[in-house]
Amino acid sequence: MFRALISGSFPTLTLALLAVLGSGALGAALGALSGLLRGGFDGFLRRLLEVTAAVPSLLLVLVLQAGSRHLHPAARGRACRCRRSRSSRGPT
Repeated sequence: MFRALISGSFPTLTLALLAVLGSGALGAALGALSGLLRGGFDGFLRRLLEVTAAVPSLLLVLVLQAGSRHLHPAARGRACRCRRSRSSRGPT
């Protein structure tokens, strides 16, 4: 059981490690370039990061969810095969 858990989590952990290393390398390269060039590029990166940090994650998720609502069949008035709780089915 433990062996299956380890072998199943290996691809996920590998991808996570690659993502961390890649984002660290990209951040270091952009930081070095920003420090080297200064001026306009530095100001642009600073404003871009401020905007990114200013948008709360929850608000971003809510906006994306509201925008994708039209994709669900029930939102278009069609039947869907979603699971419903017993209380929403009506009398039994």
